[in-house]
Amino acid sequence: MSDDRTRVIIRAMGYAALLVVAFLLARARTIALPVEVQIGPIETASVIVAGSDLAPGTRIGARVVRTTEWPAADLPAGAFTSFEALEGRVLRHAVPAGEPILESSLLPRVPVQIVAV
Repeated sequence: MSDDRTRVIIRAMGYAALLVVAFLLARARTIALPVEVQIGPIETASVIVAGSDLAPGTRIGARVVRTTEWPAADLPAGAFTSFEALEGRVLRHAVPAGEPILESSLLPRVPVQIVAV
């Protein structure tokens, strides 16, 4: 009777080992499958960025900015796409080189008035 019990235990351990190996093989196949990444053309937009590190108080002119292509989906809110809308404005905050100039980085437009004292 002891031999029958031993055989049953050995068979059970063998089946358990086969199940573990089968599980590990199935897991390895799913992990090793290559992931297909489809990269198509990225839509871009022209955006005005700082040509060099700009300090607060800098008046925006053609010499301090440049145009670059930026992914349209990642275009920051308030970024300028035309120089005409930005020309003559004054920076409120510093803008590092290559960063888009945002409306929030500029002082508000104030109409110029001459007041006699």
